[in-house]
Amino acid sequence: MKTTQELLLELLKHGKSQHEISRQTKVGQATISRIANGHIQSPFARCHAKILDYYELVKETL
Repeated sequence: MKTTQELLLELLKHGKSQHEISRQTKVGQATISRIANGHIQSPFARCHAKILDYYELVKETL
């Protein structure tokens, strides 16, 4: 299973912006940034389920 950071980095790599991810997941953009940049060290952040759901929704277009 991918960590929250891995999910975010893959989404960002494929052109999704932090703002778009934030809007779609209802997770604050600052939180998205902290996770993506490694400032939140937990492999599975509290918002992991929301980010995973969004990742699963768009992964076929990545």
